[in-house]
Amino acid sequence: MNQSMERCGLPEKMLQDEGSQYKARQRFGNADYQWYAKLLGIELIWAPRPQVKGKIERFWGFVQDDFVPSVWKAKTEEEINSKFRVWLAAYNWRFRSEYFDGKTRAERYRKSQRRIKRVELETLLLIEERRKVTRESTISLYGKHYFVPPGYIGCRIWVKIMGNQVLFEANGQVFYRTKLRLS
Repeated sequence: MNQSMERCGLPEKMLQDEGSQYKARQRFGNADYQWYAKLLGIELIWAPRPQVKGKIERFWGFVQDDFVPSVWKAKTEEEINSKFRVWLAAYNWRFRSEYFDGKTRAERYRKSQRRIKRVELETLLLIEERRKVTRESTISLYGKHYFVPPGYIGCRIWVKIMGNQVLFEANGQVFYRTKLRLS
């Protein structure tokens, strides 16, 4: 999403379903997604009916049927992402819609005038937490254990999450990088 916002600008509004990853279930407070959207000045519109969500569900169904079979033999995530960008561009230019007066999505699309610099966006989306390095030279982050290079046992370090990267920092210096593990 960061790349999209940098390339196309910040949307004024975004249509969302009411999944718990997007909307808090408690009466008070916000899910992280809501908090970041508010921080970026994006109004979230909650899909009032399943039919509204059906549009995006049909799109992902089309992705499953049309794109996924073409990357079964892909060897890397980068290869899949690269092919998806090409496929998506073709999708946006190839299909004309009766709802858009016979125009393609790409012909109808207007870039947002609300721009944000990459550094500013990364700073806004950065998550920072302090962790103490255990005797086993690990830290725990969201239920996952991460190895920390020797020399930091017993120390408190900063753990910074930037996108899918986890950075370990001490004394103002990043001393180790790894990928964020979600499962």
